[in-house]
Amino acid sequence: MDNDDSSELAKDLHVEATYRLTEALVLSEQRTRRRIDLLSEVVFETDAQGQLVFLNQAWRKTLGLDVSASLGQPLSDFVVHQDRARLAELFSQGSPPDGQTVPAQFRMRKGDASIAWVEISVAPIDGSGMTGAIRDITRRKRIQDELEMLSIVASSTDNIVIITDASGRIEWVNRAFTHKTDYTLDEVLGQRPGQVLQGPDTNQEAVARIRAAIGQSRSVKEELLNYTKHGAPYWVSVQITPVNGADGVATRFISVQSDVTERRRYERDILTQKDALEERVMRRTAELALAKEQAESATKAKSAFLANMSHEIRTPLNAIIGFSHLCLQTPLEERQREFVAKTERAARNLVRIVDDILDFTKIEAGGMFLEMNRFALGDVVANVDAIAGHLAREKGLLFSFAQSAGVPTHLVGDALRLEQVLVNLCGNAVKFTESGAVTVEVAVASESAKSLQLKVQVKDTGIGMTPEHLSRLFSAFGQADSSMTRRFGGTGLGLVISQRLIERMGGEITVQSDLGLGSVFSFSARFARDPGAALTQNAVDSSPASPLQGVLPDLSEAWRQVLHGARVLVAEDNDFNQLVAREMLRQVGAVVTMAANGREALDILAEARPKSFDLVLMDMQMPEMDGLEATRAMRQTSDWSDLVIVAMTANATPEDRLQCLAAGMDDFIAKPIEALLLYDVLYRCLSRQQSSAGHLAPGS
Repeated sequence: MDNDDSSELAKDLHVEATYRLTEALVLSEQRTRRRIDLLSEVVFETDAQGQLVFLNQAWRKTLGLDVSASLGQPLSDFVVHQDRARLAELFSQGSPPDGQTVPAQFRMRKGDASIAWVEISVAPIDGSGMTGAIRDITRRKRIQDELEMLSIVASSTDNIVIITDASGRIEWVNRAFTHKTDYTLDEVLGQRPGQVLQGPDTNQEAVARIRAAIGQSRSVKEELLNYTKHGAPYWVSVQITPVNGADGVATRFISVQSDVTERRRYERDILTQKDALEERVMRRTAELALAKEQAESATKAKSAFLANMSHEIRTPLNAIIGFSHLCLQTPLEERQREFVAKTERAARNLVRIVDDILDFTKIEAGGMFLEMNRFALGDVVANVDAIAGHLAREKGLLFSFAQSAGVPTHLVGDALRLEQVLVNLCGNAVKFTESGAVTVEVAVASESAKSLQLKVQVKDTGIGMTPEHLSRLFSAFGQADSSMTRRFGGTGLGLVISQRLIERMGGEITVQSDLGLGSVFSFSARFARDPGAALTQNAVDSSPASPLQGVLPDLSEAWRQVLHGARVLVAEDNDFNQLVAREMLRQVGAVVTMAANGREALDILAEARPKSFDLVLMDMQMPEMDGLEATRAMRQTSDWSDLVIVAMTANATPEDRLQCLAAGMDDFIAKPIEALLLYDVLYRCLSRQQSSAGHLAPGS
C-alpha cells in the first residue's frame, strides 16, 4: 500500500472515530438531560451576561413558565424587584473552596403572578457563566413563619404551651409553663410531659385517652390534675393538636393548657353546697310532708266535724220546720199561727246560715269542685220555683221565668250549683221586694260547636241600693249595710258564694241598682252542649208548670193521681223526723210504712210481695245499716232493683248527693224537708216510674 492510500485510510479512521465519539457524547448529553429533567429542583445555566441558556423541566413545574420562552432572559427578571440586588451579590461572589455558594432565599414571581419562595445555589463555569439549582421552599417557609408566629404568641400567652416531637417528647415550652411548674426547658427537654407533670391523683383513664389520640395523630381535650416541681397540685384543661407534614403524618404535637384550678375549686364548693342544700331540702320536704299530712288530717277532721255538725243541726231543724209546717195546716188561733209561723221562719233562717257557712268554708279551702253531668234546664227552673217562687207567692209577688228562643232544653254541667246560685239570687230578690215582681230571664250570650254561654238576669222591684252599698256587696260576711242585716237577717255570704261559683263556671256576676227602684243581678256561665238536646223554638214567659196551686190541701188532679195512694217506705231513725215524714206524706194521701234503719227496711221488703212499694225515702246516717249500704243491697235484689229510692238526709253537701246517686238512688232531698219540694220530687220520680211501667198511678 502506498503512502497515499495509507494517509487516506488514516483519515477515514479518524473521521469515523470522531463521528463515533461525537455520537457517544450526544447520547450521553441526552441521557444527562433526561436525568436532569426528572429532578424536582430547577437546574439552570447562564452565559457570561447572566442570561439563561439551559433550564430543565422542573422550571415549568416550579414556576409555571415555559422553558423555551424563558431561555435568553436574565434570571434576575424572574426574581421580585426587592430581591434582585441580593441575587446579583450572590452571582458576584467568588468561587468558594468547594466550588458552590451557600444557598440563599429569594422570592420569584410565578406564571400566575403569585409569589414562590425559593432557595438558590450557584457555581461558576470556568468564568464564562453560572450553573445552579433552584429549590421551592414555599411550604417550608410558610410553616417556619407559622412556627415563628406561634412562638411569639405562645411566649406571650398566660396559657401553658408545650411542643413535642412526633414521639411525644418535649422540644419547647413557653414562659407560662416555667412560671406555673418551676421547670425550665433544659430540665424537661426530651422527656414526655406525663413523666414530669403527673402525680398520684392524676386520672389515668384520661391519660390513656390522650395517649390513644396521640397514637392516632388526632386532637384531644381532657382535664387533668398535674403537679409542679415541688409537688403542688393544679388542674388544667389540656388541648393537644397534631402538626402534620406534607404526607399527612404528625411531625409534632402542640399542647395548650389553661389553669382551671379555681373553677374546679368553685365547682367543688358548689357540690358541697348542693349536697348541704339537698340535705336541707330533704329534711324540709320531710317536715312539709309531715305538716301536709297533719294539715290533711286536720282538714279531714274539720270536714268530718262540719259534716257531722251539719247533720246534727239539720236533724232537729227538720223536726222543728216539719212540725211547724204541719201545725200551720191545722186550725189555729191567730196568735198561735203567728207563733208557729215565726218559729218556722227562724228555723229556715238558721238552715240558710248553716248552708252558707259550710259552702263558704269549702270554697275558701279550695275543696269545692264542679260536676259535669247532663241535666234538664226545666228541672232546675222547677226546683227554683218550688223554693223561691213559693216564697214570692206567699208575699203576694209575681214570680216568673222568661226563656229566650235558642236555649237548649238540656245542658252538661253542674246543675246543683246553677240551682244554688239561682235560689240565692231569687231568694234575695224576694227578701228585698215588698211589692211588684221578681223575674228571671235566660238567654244565650255566645255559643260554639261544643259549648255555650248562658246569660241570666234576676230582676226585682225591691228597695234597691246606693253606689256605696254596691261597692261592699260582694264582701264576705257583709250586706249592703248593717241596717239591712238587722232588718233582713243573714250572714252576707250568699252573694260571695254565688260569685265564686259563677267564676268557677267560667262567667262573672254583676249588679245594677237604684235606691228605691229595684235591682238587676246578671251572671253568665259556660256549659257544654248536650248533642241530643232540643232548642227552645219560641220565647217562653211563664212560671214553670206545677200541679201544686196555692197551699195545701188544694191539689190539682195531676198531683192527686200520682201521690194519692202511693205506697212509700220511709227509712228514718229519728222519732221526730219519722212523725214529720209520715204526716207530710199522709197529707197528700200516700200510704206510709216506717223503718228505723236500713236493716229493718230490707227486712220489710224481704217479707213484702214484689211491687208492694212504689218508693223508698232513705236517710243516709242510721244505726245498724246506713242508707247507702241499704240502697246497694236493694239494687242487687232483682225484686227491688228498679224501686224508686230518694235520699232524705241531713247530709246535705254536693258530695253527699253524689254518694247517694253513686249508690243507686234516684234523687236527693236535703233536710230540713220543704213540703213543696218533697211533693215535687215525689211527683217527678213517680211520674217517670209510671211512664216506664205503663200504668196510671201507684196502687191502682
